[in-house]
Amino acid sequence: LDVCIVLRTSPYELRIRLIKKGFDDAKINENVEAEALDVILIEALEMNDNVHEINTSDKDVSEVASCVMQILNGSENYRPGSIDWSEEVFG
Repeated sequence: LDVCIVLRTSPYELRIRLIKKGFDDAKINENVEAEALDVILIEALEMNDNVHEINTSDKDVSEVASCVMQILNGSENYRPGSIDWSEEVFG
């Protein structure tokens, strides 16, 4: 892969989105836990050196698309490490 972009959302927002989609509690908890622990980001970093992450929590589709285009055009603004859910999860 030339670039890997991981779309992130806050665990709180993720829970709301998954409830609205009708996911069962076990699946919701699994996904929220994975997001809180950066599971997908870590897997991406193990597979690719050119990884970026976008916080989609308060962005609409066009805003996320704009971020993706910035990355594809060489922006370094979305490198891993800027998103940290620990305060939200652990208070």
